[in-house]
Amino acid sequence: MASGTPSTAAGPSPAAAAAAGGALPALRIVADALVDVQLDGESQDRVVDLWLGASKEERLMIAQIYKRYFHDSAFVQRVHIRASLRQAKEQTGVGAGASRPASRSGRATPSEAASGAAGAKPRVQSVQARQLRSAIDEAVAKLPPGSGPHPVRFGVVSDRQLNTLAIQLYCTQFTQPEPAAMKEIVTIPRRTTTRTRRNPTGNFTWFLWCVTTNEMCCAVTATVHTVGGPGGMRFIEMPLFATASGYKKTGLGRLLNAALQEYCAAIKAAFILVSADAAAVPFWQSASMGYTPITRDEQKRVEFHYKTECNRFTDSVLLTWRPSDAVAVPGGVTALVDTALQKAPLLCLEGSATLPLP
Repeated sequence: MASGTPSTAAGPSPAAAAAAGGALPALRIVADALVDVQLDGESQDRVVDLWLGASKEERLMIAQIYKRYFHDSAFVQRVHIRASLRQAKEQTGVGAGASRPASRSGRATPSEAASGAAGAKPRVQSVQARQLRSAIDEAVAKLPPGSGPHPVRFGVVSDRQLNTLAIQLYCTQFTQPEPAAMKEIVTIPRRTTTRTRRNPTGNFTWFLWCVTTNEMCCAVTATVHTVGGPGGMRFIEMPLFATASGYKKTGLGRLLNAALQEYCAAIKAAFILVSADAAAVPFWQSASMGYTPITRDEQKRVEFHYKTECNRFTDSVLLTWRPSDAVAVPGGVTALVDTALQKAPLLCLEGSATLPLP
């Protein structure tokens, strides 16, 4: 994390550094020189403003020179916040950061959420925010096209260090919820016994770890709910899902989603419930992800439980995936991970092809 303390060493200004990056060797020299330089908050803001106003080529150079910061979750949050401020200044009569109020009970029903009505937690994922994340990803790509295959492996958050890494990953992709609220969603699960492994319940955060870069590169947080007491209907709620900056469009999201879908079928859950922001609905409904709008019957079955037990966000749309949706996949629901790997030439799977439990 960036310390935010003033630099003790004289470093080039952002403009001078960008100008120095005319060639790759020069970029590396400047980047190496800045490794130990600490930028204070004001200096980081200048770097962000320069990057936001730069062309595509200039952005690539600036991100390479200040790569330490562009890989830092707090700095990426700073980019999103300053971009939002710039956008708000350009608009007239529109307040920045306004969100819809929650319902009187503080909980939105599935029918409200399915139609994009208010929830209790804002989650900023506007079209502009998504475009900004894409620009950051482009500037800090870690698995270049044509490289690899890069080994990745499934893991589960089981200690405080991994929990912190997962929260940091989410914070680079969402400006809301705030980190404090994120900690309430992303938690360390309690140890499971043999019995609960067959009948799981509670909160889990699974991830993909890139062996090449030794980093957590994709994460999903899911909660296994049971409606109607022991023996009742089981479903999986997925409040958070994100791929880290620098790893987009490599097949990691498709692979982790496929593993979660296989897990859903293995524990005989009725469906996976996704609270998707409106801008991300096309992504979730794509052929590679396979989600569809929640049905009226599903809404009725989980109405009260969703209202009292699930996470919900403003302007969200509820989508579901059912094991029966995998009938069109060659090999069925047990071949989803293999199918995802076949479509990801940059990746190869190391270790088990199933999601682990703590």
